[in-house]
Amino acid sequence: MRKLFTKTSRLFVPVAMACAIFFSANGYGQTTVVPMTTDTICTGDTAKLAASSLKGSSVTFAWADTSGSTSLSASAGDTVSVFPTKTTHYRVIEDSLGTKDTTFFAVTVNALPTVKMTLSDTMPCFRDTLWLFGSGAKTYTWGSTLKDPLATGDTVSDISLSPRTYWVSGIDSNGCTGVDTAVNLIRILPTERVQGYVGGFSLGINFNVCNDEVLTVKSWYGTNTYTWGPAGTVTPTTGPETKLTVITATAVTLKIDSSNGCSINLTNTYFPSTDKPALSVTWRSDSIICFGDTAKVEIGGAVNYSWTPSSMVADSTASNAKLTPNVTTVYTVKGLKDGCTGEKTVKVTINPLPDITLSQSSNGNILCADVPDTITILSSTGVVFDWGFGVLSSGKIKSLLPGKTSTITIAALSAQGCRKEAQITINVDTTCGVRVGLDNAIKNSDINTYMVDGGELHLKFGSIPSGNVDVEIINLTGAIALRFPLGEITSNENRVLNVSDLPSGVYLLKVSGKDYEIVNKIMR
Repeated sequence: MRKLFTKTSRLFVPVAMACAIFFSANGYGQTTVVPMTTDTICTGDTAKLAASSLKGSSVTFAWADTSGSTSLSASAGDTVSVFPTKTTHYRVIEDSLGTKDTTFFAVTVNALPTVKMTLSDTMPCFRDTLWLFGSGAKTYTWGSTLKDPLATGDTVSDISLSPRTYWVSGIDSNGCTGVDTAVNLIRILPTERVQGYVGGFSLGINFNVCNDEVLTVKSWYGTNTYTWGPAGTVTPTTGPETKLTVITATAVTLKIDSSNGCSINLTNTYFPSTDKPALSVTWRSDSIICFGDTAKVEIGGAVNYSWTPSSMVADSTASNAKLTPNVTTVYTVKGLKDGCTGEKTVKVTINPLPDITLSQSSNGNILCADVPDTITILSSTGVVFDWGFGVLSSGKIKSLLPGKTSTITIAALSAQGCRKEAQITINVDTTCGVRVGLDNAIKNSDINTYMVDGGELHLKFGSIPSGNVDVEIINLTGAIALRFPLGEITSNENRVLNVSDLPSGVYLLKVSGKDYEIVNKIMR
């Protein structure tokens, strides 16, 4: 008997065997099957088959999968697509007006290769080189979610910059393709910087250091593992900071290892300097002040400054400092310039405020409008007192007749010019007694004064009652520095007084006339 199956198989069966087999009894061999693509495919692929007959027209073809599967796109027609999962023989029955012919055609199926991807590290550190190895195929093509394609070959590499998915496609000797994928994550590097310090100052972006200063180099966070170098130059070589003296240009190295196994290496090069700053001190106020006042001083000669004690300085890094100590204090100010420090001390002397308490003859009881209240100042350190209504004197007792309920502010001035105020209230019942008239009282604005160069004091009198006028210039201790009896003055007169012998300073100008007395402040 002939071979049963070929690529274009025709079956010839003796008539005696026709009842014993399932094939057509007509053995004319008129049907031919050919692949339109290929007769050898890979798992998952499709082959296209075409049947033809020598009989020409009026021919139909019926197709069947002899494996019992349904891997045919159609069961009739001269062309079909097949998608077998294993090597399969397909039967084609030709029918030409009742005359049938049967042919078989084999499609070979090759299994896909088992391609395997192996990573050198499934979670590398940021910027590490990641190696990818392929196996199970003959040739390989690689890609990722960031770059597609990436490379070819059984071993490739990539720089780990972000999490991504890699894929590899491998082709075996049969031309079949297998694929594998892997997800790659990233471990972050330690986020650190280092900073140099000299004398408590941060060097910032400057890398010059005085050759007689100790340079301290610190990490920003101090939460990792640190290794400093060069050994023998820096001390210690481990820990969040190290110290050294910069005699020559020195490259300080630092390896930072984080708990996730990633590390970074940093290098800063420092250079020696000899430019020590010479600090200057310029007072912008008196260095001797009263308690509660502010001393102002300007420091020059450096770029950065630091004051101690810092708790009594408005800005402990300012060159124009405002100092507010509670007691006499010596301040130390340091300056930094080109990696070198200089130092100065300044002293602020504090004079205490004078003590002052007030008492009154009324003991706070309500007085009639025409009854005076005698105010007594109790002070052991006050030398002159400002009674708050144009009167400055050394007297500690005065009888006041305000005419209405009034709170009187009285200040004591010490020999050093320090001032402290106290208040007392005189309670008045304006419905009893003779009311004090204030409507025609002379006001400070009725007498204008101003100083001109050369020591001339000009007085311009407004609406005042005619009469003799005396002028006294009183210093802050209460002493009369100058006295001018002006004689009779009437409204709208002017006078010029020679005060050229008066030392520079602040004074009180007391003008006493008929039924009035006013006090103005002047400056020489």
